[in-house]
Amino acid sequence: MESPETLRCTPTGNVMDLPGARGVFELNRECARQLASRRTGAPALERILHLPARPLREPGIELPSNVSGAMSPLIIVVSPRRDPELAQALAHGGTSVMQLDLRGWGETTPDMPEKKASFSWDDFFAFRAIELGRPLCGMRVNDLLTLVEEQRRQKKVYVIGLAQGAVIALHAAAISRDIAGVAAIGGIPSYQEIMEAPISREPVSSFVPGALAHYDLPQLAASIHPRPCLISKERLDARRILDGLRLS
Repeated sequence: MESPETLRCTPTGNVMDLPGARGVFELNRECARQLASRRTGAPALERILHLPARPLREPGIELPSNVSGAMSPLIIVVSPRRDPELAQALAHGGTSVMQLDLRGWGETTPDMPEKKASFSWDDFFAFRAIELGRPLCGMRVNDLLTLVEEQRRQKKVYVIGLAQGAVIALHAAAISRDIAGVAAIGGIPSYQEIMEAPISREPVSSFVPGALAHYDLPQLAASIHPRPCLISKERLDARRILDGLRLS
């Protein structure tokens, strides 16, 4: 039998004790910085997100919604959980408001208590989607674009993304000029910020594999201008959102 000392690959048994050792987070951070310096041109978002040639409702995918107010324009609000108080306040500002549940959110949130899962179903399906070659973020962007396509013939459409919905709203507005303006509230400001921090609470579903080789979220925001594009890490009230969308 060999002794523990003999079997150690380093004097202490810990690779990170070696001079100049770097962990996976440091390697990823360095790679992300290098990618940022190489990015040029507009990203082909439809290809990166694996979107269809035109927005289509997928068979079996339900997109529950609730609409308040009857005036034009229409504001579509996307978020993991509905915010009736905010929707009502927005509608009082003179618009109609649709609270839309993208796949896996709101009324379609998985509820399988018999499975006794010790993990987030959102993360579970996000990883499975990556394995299928279609990021969940892209699927939700397609869901949103489908509703925009259906509604734009009747009303001018704006989109508000709350929390994880902010990333979806930004991608959708960068792809479709049928979205007249967008507000991304309470979401991550950039993928690079996630790479710079050793710990993040952002769910896997917000990420697009390979995105940093082509773009980051501030680049999407820049491509939306001159249309209104409001971005805030903090929660804003309805009046400030409407002001940012130039609807007040």
